[in-house]
Amino acid sequence: MFAARIAFHFSVLALVFATSASALNVELVQDIRPGTAGSSPDVRRGTTRTGSPILYFSAVVDGSGTKHLWRSDGSDSGTFVLADVPVTAIQPMPDGGAYFIATTTGTGRALFRTDGESGYELAWDPVVGGPDGLERDHLLLLGDEVAVVPVSPSGVWATNWTTPPHQFSTGGLPFGFAAGGSEIVLRGSSASEPAYVSGGLTGLGRAMLPAPEDIPPISTGAHIVAASGTTLCGKAFASADGPRLHCVDPTRTWLRRVLPAELHGDSIALSDIQAFAPLENRLAFIASSRLWVTDGSSAGTTLVADVPGFHSQCFPTDRAERMFYANGNGSELWTATPTPGSNRLVASAPSGSFMFEWGPQCADRRLVARWNGIHVVATGGLILSNGTSEGSTTHANPIDGVSIMPPIATMAGSLYATGCRADVGCELFRVSWPDLLQSSFEND
Repeated sequence: MFAARIAFHFSVLALVFATSASALNVELVQDIRPGTAGSSPDVRRGTTRTGSPILYFSAVVDGSGTKHLWRSDGSDSGTFVLADVPVTAIQPMPDGGAYFIATTTGTGRALFRTDGESGYELAWDPVVGGPDGLERDHLLLLGDEVAVVPVSPSGVWATNWTTPPHQFSTGGLPFGFAAGGSEIVLRGSSASEPAYVSGGLTGLGRAMLPAPEDIPPISTGAHIVAASGTTLCGKAFASADGPRLHCVDPTRTWLRRVLPAELHGDSIALSDIQAFAPLENRLAFIASSRLWVTDGSSAGTTLVADVPGFHSQCFPTDRAERMFYANGNGSELWTATPTPGSNRLVASAPSGSFMFEWGPQCADRRLVARWNGIHVVATGGLILSNGTSEGSTTHANPIDGVSIMPPIATMAGSLYATGCRADVGCELFRVSWPDLLQSSFEND
């Protein structure tokens, strides 16, 4: 039985990579904004509070660009508006439902939530009945809670379906922050102030990043942070040798410089770091035309591959172990795992007309979908890949008359994304494969 199952999956993989572009089925889920302007949906996978898989997305509803919160189960009847208020940030929750930031006449900018089934409710308005209660549109998953930054009281606050809003971190308004599991790395109230890490008021408290005894305050615009699981890293200036990569040690109380042995004791320069990307409990980054992976320690920082032609603002991952990056000045798509020397060519641009490059959105896993060991990458179309050039197919836009745009999300054996077609503009489309393939797909 086991051998038969393995043989079946190999036959499925063989069929995937023999599939031509014409075999991809692309269909409109719903014309949300009738006409040719389109609603430009921004899909995120989640569930309802009762556990049913759905997509959450914002959709443009009029010429002003105002976005409302919608949901879809993949059917026309199951695609409808949840919140008809101006929405600026959405975060699906691990236990179902979603939190979102919206602006209403009665609350200003405040935090709302929905069960994904129907309607929404106010979750927290720090300034009751007054002006904006939340600063900007910071909304971030922090363990099983969602973190927000109110105008007042200060600091970062967190909440979920069972826990009322509570102060997670003290201090002034952070300039920006990133989550690592149930901890956060924050920047000071401006780009020129030091950052700090917090495990919560009842946990490890606040520890400065970088450590005051080791490194002076960072220079304006020099500090960014990245986090994945238990790995939290940032770029900071050291007094002696300029900008370097630093990570927090396991006690979360001080920073250490990452000193890969391959660099002969010299740490990695800030000016050479081109991009960060999250993996499972590790961070990948490209510096000095090389792809590295780190767990936040010197011993756990390894060189994966040389990437002399790296070409993009960032590079997408599946947040587990698979990375994709553009090389050859954007004419080649490569993939790698954290294993040194694992890099492989996946696809080349057909006749120079297909460029592999991404904007900032690739940092949050919405350019890569995984189905039962098969990766789908959104880049000027779709790439289906098992990690090798022999096992990959390129489906350049338009696909069946539709240009598929990121972000992408999988649900019930199909891929969902913004698709642009002349008669409807950019709307929610579903991409599916032949029945034999579809029956083997499992959601990530």
